[in-house]
Amino acid sequence: KAPRQYALTQQHKHLKEMVKISGLQNAPVFCPIVSDFYSGMEVTVPVFRNDLKNGEPNIPHVCNCLSKDCYKGSNVRTVSIPNNIRSLREEACFKECTSLTSVYLPNSVTYIDKNSFEGCKNLKYVRLSENILLIPKECFKNCYKLEQINLPTKLTKIDEECFYNCHSLTAIHIPNNCIISKNCFIGCTSLEELILPNKD
Repeated sequence: KAPRQYALTQQHKHLKEMVKISGLQNAPVFCPIVSDFYSGMEVTVPVFRNDLKNGEPNIPHVCNCLSKDCYKGSNVRTVSIPNNIRSLREEACFKECTSLTSVYLPNSVTYIDKNSFEGCKNLKYVRLSENILLIPKECFKNCYKLEQINLPTKLTKIDEECFYNCHSLTAIHIPNNCIISKNCFIGCTSLEELILPNKD
């Protein structure tokens, strides 16, 4: 099952050189990626909460993927993902970041995993990549103050409970040919305008 560790293992003879060149304190892990969203080599580097600088993630330029729980529960306030990032590959990347107010995902991002922003109760604004095809399960669940989010025109599916309890969301425009899963908008008590896709 991809992604999986491959090629440059922790014993690889060139790994020390890679650490020195990249300036990392810990060795990266290289994994091949073969999926519906993109193919290539994923470089995973250790990123910790103490890497936060002025309330923003300090994401290394050699990194192209953020992994499970990497900023979960941190005091990050703004997320502006750099263009080298292709995916939030595993779940709960920014889950329960209660100080988070805004998120910007550049068009280099093609995939985000479930629960990525669940419980970010002060999140107000989200700008998604135009190349995201799926908003996964419970991605923005319990984001009580979410007011504005763009849905990419290429979007094909909004998964279960994606916007569950987004009390402040007032309007949303569903792109054409997009599938809406069950309980997507349960608890969206302020939702006044829901524009549905055209039927073929």
